Amino acid sequence: FQATKPRKNLMSRLFFIHGYVESPAIFDALAPLLPGHEHVRVSVEAAFKCWKQSDNVTARSLAEYIAQGHHITPDDVVIGHSMGGWIAINIKELTGCR
Repeated sequence: FQATKPRKNLMSRLFFIHGYVESPAIFDALAPLLPGHEHVRVSVEAAFKCWKQSDNVTARSLAEYIAQGHHITPDDVVIGHSMGGWIAINIKELTGCR
């Protein structure tokens, strides 16, 4: 899990979250077609490997972990596919991102 640092500029970042048993590569064809200052492909598998979760894992708790690790703000855009979409919805509720 490669967390991102808080950013100093306010350009939108695009976060891509893949679905179950997929990889961030699922967005390789789409990402270059979309605007954004920085594209961040979140690896759900890598996030799980680094996460020291003590309670039950839910889409909401994973969303909190990813949002905090990447410092996702209302200026960011999150795109998810399949299970990644469910995680993205929770990140949007938590952070106000688009």
